[in-house]
Amino acid sequence: MQKMWVWVEEMQVNSNELKKKLLLARDQYGYIAWHRAAESGSLETLEILWSWAKEVGLNTDELLLAQSRYEKTALHMAAKETM
Repeated sequence: MQKMWVWVEEMQVNSNELKKKLLLARDQYGYIAWHRAAESGSLETLEILWSWAKEVGLNTDELLLAQSRYEKTALHMAAKETM
């Protein structure tokens, strides 16, 4: 995951905008990486994604409030895993 971040930096073509798009990219179910990290319970991954979001000036509400196509937030997914 960190290698992909480095590759974007190496491209040097509006890398902050590209990084924002990468952080908010959705899979076929509408989940972003933030959802998947919460689902797996990976605190380390959540911390890395949070740090990257702040680094590129992404409104962190976009991570916290992002909903999948099933209207689930990362909080819903993390809570499900702890039950």
